[in-house]
Amino acid sequence: MMINKPIAIQHRPVRESLSYSQETPLALDLRAGFYLFVASIPMETYQIFNRFSIPKLLALVFIIIIAVRGKWFLGAPPKPFYFFLTNYAFIAFSIQWINPFFYSEWRTRIFQFIQLLLFYWVTSYLFASKKLLIGALATYSYTLIGLLMLAELKVPGFSMSEGEKIYGERVSLGVTDPNAMTYMIGLAFIFFVHKIIQRYSLKKGIDKIHLVFLLFVVYEIISLASRGGQISILSSLTVYMILYPKKIIKKKVFLILTAILVLLTVGTIVNQLTSERWKETIVEGNMSGREKIWPAAIEMIKRKPLLGYGIEENLYILGAYTGKERRDPHSSFFWILTEVGLLGGLPYIIGFLYCGYLAFLNRKKENGFVIFSIFVLCLVSNNSFSAIFLKLTWLILAMATSLSLRKD
Repeated sequence: MMINKPIAIQHRPVRESLSYSQETPLALDLRAGFYLFVASIPMETYQIFNRFSIPKLLALVFIIIIAVRGKWFLGAPPKPFYFFLTNYAFIAFSIQWINPFFYSEWRTRIFQFIQLLLFYWVTSYLFASKKLLIGALATYSYTLIGLLMLAELKVPGFSMSEGEKIYGERVSLGVTDPNAMTYMIGLAFIFFVHKIIQRYSLKKGIDKIHLVFLLFVVYEIISLASRGGQISILSSLTVYMILYPKKIIKKKVFLILTAILVLLTVGTIVNQLTSERWKETIVEGNMSGREKIWPAAIEMIKRKPLLGYGIEENLYILGAYTGKERRDPHSSFFWILTEVGLLGGLPYIIGFLYCGYLAFLNRKKENGFVIFSIFVLCLVSNNSFSAIFLKLTWLILAMATSLSLRKD
């Protein structure tokens, strides 16, 4: 009978002892669905075909996979999630006082925020897998390179005449806003810089492929002539330089990154459109209307600090302040504060900054300093234009949060 005792021991709990970053996120269907979803993010601001949105289709596939697989790796929502949820609940409750003319915009926002909160929660846990994190960054960056090349080749559907009518020489991919496009390229820029430095630090020479990609995106950044976008990328690169952990080769890395900064600066000076826009800012204080928009937004917040002006109505009131029918505040934080006031807006801002705080606390983990650098890109960009509803913003917030969930 004593022989039977070892047979009675169950080994099933072993699966429960493994962290989610070691097991289920590496399942083939979950990896494939996640990578396809990430690859679709550079496409979210335009459609390749008139009646068919690839990002929406891939997002739906991803949701279905999560519905099946989520129970294996999802834990309780991370702490910043509850701040975002509070903001969402306030927006939902704002139906009580918003202008009835904007009910349809309110419904759209409710549905949109459900998706973004879900993606933030899920991807925070998925990024806790180091392999998925690097794989997702690579997937995003290489997809963006491919799309930009198709646009440069004037392939129909990727470089549209409509975009040229709106943005002139600053058009890049479809009808994507130059500020948003620079923000999207910024993530790939930091990834390529990191890949080049990483290979160099291992004494494997220059990573020629990623160097070519880096030079290509530098060209695109200069051509887009987004001053706020360039500042956000330079801020991110500066943080990367400061936090780079390997002190032995830090001087050489500093020289390489300084060369990249010089290249960006020289390219900006040589490019007539970009240099003219910077001259307007430095000499005349011209910031594409922001010098009027931001003071007007501050005045709006002073007049209705607690509840704001309501969904969509805030944009029309801001337009009235600045001589337009409707005006974007060109800042995610001004958008949310004029929309739902301090009561609804502060939870969002606190949640946003909390993600960055978590990334900073965990910056010494593997690739942690890279993620914090990317968060800086996100923070500065969201203060330059309204990126609150872009999936890229929520993906970066999830990256920042994931460092605190990782089982290093």
